[in-house]
Amino acid sequence: MAAIVYRRGKHVINVFVWPTGEGDSSATSSQRNGYNLITWTRGGLKYSAVSDVNEQDLSHFVQMLRGGVTTKG
Repeated sequence: MAAIVYRRGKHVINVFVWPTGEGDSSATSSQRNGYNLITWTRGGLKYSAVSDVNEQDLSHFVQMLRGGVTTKG
């Protein structure tokens, strides 16, 4: 398992990645104990992004991570 840590303002977003035998799947979200969790699989890897940022911000982050959103800067 690998853990990657990002920061959004004062919030931390942890992304955990590990090999799986599952096929690709779309992202699913849930909430537990004040934390938002988004999980998906791609290319033989399972990803879980966990943070106390709001669900919308975490979802946007996951979209960028998955390559579905571009930003102009």
